[in-house]
Amino acid sequence: MVMGQFDIEGAFLNGPLEEVLYVKDQHATGNRAWRLKKSLYGTKQAARNWNKFIDDILRGLGFAKCPDDPGFYFRKIDGSLIVLHVDDLLCVFPDISAMAEWREALAQHLTVEDKGAPERFLGMDMVWKEGQVHISGKSAIISLAEDFMINKPASIPYLIIEDSKELAEIKPFQILVSRLLFISRMWRPDIRYAVNQLCSRASQPRVSDVRKGCRVIAYLLGTADEGIYLRGVRKIEVDIFTDAGEEKLEEKATTGILVLLGDSPISWAARKQDVTTLSSTEAEYIALGAAAQDGMWMAKVIDFLNKPVIPRVWTDNRGASTLSYNPDFHRRTKHIRRRHHFVRECVDDGDISVHWVLGENNPADMLTKPVTGKRLEELKKQAGMTV
Repeated sequence: MVMGQFDIEGAFLNGPLEEVLYVKDQHATGNRAWRLKKSLYGTKQAARNWNKFIDDILRGLGFAKCPDDPGFYFRKIDGSLIVLHVDDLLCVFPDISAMAEWREALAQHLTVEDKGAPERFLGMDMVWKEGQVHISGKSAIISLAEDFMINKPASIPYLIIEDSKELAEIKPFQILVSRLLFISRMWRPDIRYAVNQLCSRASQPRVSDVRKGCRVIAYLLGTADEGIYLRGVRKIEVDIFTDAGEEKLEEKATTGILVLLGDSPISWAARKQDVTTLSSTEAEYIALGAAAQDGMWMAKVIDFLNKPVIPRVWTDNRGASTLSYNPDFHRRTKHIRRRHHFVRECVDDGDISVHWVLGENNPADMLTKPVTGKRLEELKKQAGMTV
């Protein structure tokens, strides 16, 4: 198998227009205007027209689009894969000749730049070695630290201080949070919970929140080379670890989800639950429901590749695990909304399986509470962030 990265030059300029659009510029005189034959950057239809145009081309070259992920294409005849993000493409082909043939066919419709083996994609740095790829983003972290004048690294991403009464400027704080959010979503699950806490303060930040955000940057600066490892597998197995926790009893719980394909982390999330729970079992059960949704989506995407799989969902709460198979504890759980029983329906249909795991072996733990020191390093290893 060979892998390549390609860029389409002037992508939005290629999409044909279905609507009648006119533009006027300094060269037009009087009531005259230019009628557009193709899309222009800035027009509302440009992105949609481009996507339809490239979709038609790829389908014509034998690729099918995944119905559950519109940026993912698969060619059944030779197992070729394409991941499309606007005008950037990551491609996998069985051999160099198949890639060259596809590139020549695509060049008949578009101007294609061949970037060779992927080294940087969507802000992520990729290092390939011995059947695995390490994804990180040192340059993005250094740039962030320079912009916010952070030059002293920290060993932990959390700063435990009392909330101040003094308000901070909203826009700079939102810029800080948005950049941290990008990093935490792309290659740093270990800061996902800390960033999630900052996001909850984005509309009315205080000075103490800015200090907490700067501490996360300092931690990233001290661990700039860290990221996630994606490793090849002989057998496709999907494990989804879930957890739920709250810092304060009066707060809604946070759901943490970590999806592993083999030993490789491919998805993770930390988000507040939308209901107030009355017990830890209820909070963990709601987290299982959210994980079941991710599991169903993963199963459908992998099934698109003609490799059916039954995801395994793991929780460290025995009550929630039991509840997913049968309606035990009815008196204490009869108030739970019907939609949160989705996980039980998935289990009954055989779409997923639910298992119990020791809390110390649950890597989703770092997505629901502040974890530091040796425990953080253990969880990072379990999550596929270290070799």
